[in-house]
Amino acid sequence: MTLGTYAFEVDFANDGAYSGNDDITAFLVMLDCVRGRDRASQLTGRSTAGRLTARLNNTSGRFSSFNAASPLYGNLRPGRAVRLRMTTPTAATLWTGRLDRIIPAPAINRIPTAELVAFGPLARLQQARVDAAMSTAVLTGTAIGSILDAVGWATTTNDRRLDAGQLSMTRWWADNQVAIAALRDIEDSEIGFLYEGASGHFVFQDRTARLRSPYTVSQVTLSDAAGATARYAQAEQRDPLAEIYNFMEATIRLYSSGGSTTLWTHPESTAGSLSPQLATGETKTFWARYPNPAVPTSAVAVDVWTTPTTADYSANDQANGGGADRTANISLAVTKYATRMRIDVTNNFASTVFLTRLAARGIPLTGSDPVQIIQQDSATSQAIYGLRRFANPGPWLGDSSYAANWGLFNLGIYKDPLPFLALTIRANRDNSHLTQVATREVSDRITVVATGDAGLGISQDFFIESIRHRLSRAGAEHLTTWELSPVDPGYGGGYWTLDVSKLDTESRLAF
Repeated sequence: MTLGTYAFEVDFANDGAYSGNDDITAFLVMLDCVRGRDRASQLTGRSTAGRLTARLNNTSGRFSSFNAASPLYGNLRPGRAVRLRMTTPTAATLWTGRLDRIIPAPAINRIPTAELVAFGPLARLQQARVDAAMSTAVLTGTAIGSILDAVGWATTTNDRRLDAGQLSMTRWWADNQVAIAALRDIEDSEIGFLYEGASGHFVFQDRTARLRSPYTVSQVTLSDAAGATARYAQAEQRDPLAEIYNFMEATIRLYSSGGSTTLWTHPESTAGSLSPQLATGETKTFWARYPNPAVPTSAVAVDVWTTPTTADYSANDQANGGGADRTANISLAVTKYATRMRIDVTNNFASTVFLTRLAARGIPLTGSDPVQIIQQDSATSQAIYGLRRFANPGPWLGDSSYAANWGLFNLGIYKDPLPFLALTIRANRDNSHLTQVATREVSDRITVVATGDAGLGISQDFFIESIRHRLSRAGAEHLTTWELSPVDPGYGGGYWTLDVSKLDTESRLAF
């Protein structure tokens, strides 16, 4: 048995330094952290916010928030940066996130403890809301970058790593959406994959990412053979019948725009005494919204908002508009979104003015009736396993050809059983195993040979879909579990892909 060394740190001081009392490795009793897909299937699994739970020795009351004698008193606060690192035999970050809570917990072997819970960076995207103006012919990677920008996500390569994307979305917008939901819509439409890296960076892979280097070559072979250099402790097969889909359904909508028209009018601006008033130097914000949720319409958004002119607004020194015209004394600033336009009106006059008209014009965007595109295997797969439906939830799929290709591609993979595995490695077997678990990342390709002790009869390549580390006894035991999806034969050179494959050498078309 080989002992790795670790650093478990919380930036209690919130200064980015991880110094002094921030290193709490010596108090660690046990730890469990995970990140990646919630299930191994590339079709149905989604990467969720990572989670870390740890038990800490709290004999001294160090992690009790009401203990004024604790050196951490006043700093046991949510939102502090958390990280777990391996320091030897290799230096690598295993998990990064933000503190959720630390609270006293039941004793373990008569030792008082505290429970620490932290979540990965995707958690912040579950709270923030985003708006995005109407875009045309926008690549999925560009749209994802816009969402990250809107929530204030840092732009360096240490913070985000985004593929450009394969899908150019004919139309794309976000209407006051939860950020993670807006990202999922793009992920599903691209059939890509977004997840958090070990260092807390945001990753977006487009649908051809795993057809490119380094994912075309296995990084390590793990075996159950007695003399194998790299061994696993346990290989558990997941239920293959749970991931059979033989009826692929996608829904598309096409959009068209018409002519410019008035889309919104402030109801009080034409109501005499109710006209909005602005004191000298005052700025008021108004939101023009279209379509009106209370009025049935085929319009779904605004293709283009028109910047307001004096034809759209007026001001007067009397509420009923009977006084002097003060339109020239107000100024407007606007911010345009897909279904809303923010209008900031400022009074630059020496006395109070009243808005006697405020309207917004634009070109409405109308959606077609939904069109369902279906691909199915009724003759073989449905006859054996029954009808098993999967509907693509992506709203930006484009045209019927795109939807049909998506269906055919995934039908070919998922209509028959696939070997999904949970592979557990005893990391502290030796330095080589410690290095492997520390340096492998989500999406990495590995080879599993489970023909001996495991008795699974499996010898093939897999992709890592999630990574879980469990430490106990101060790192004396380190177990790592990878949830694995099988590499489709096409990933080994059976697909023809632009700028990757040689023409006429592969027969199966990649999507």
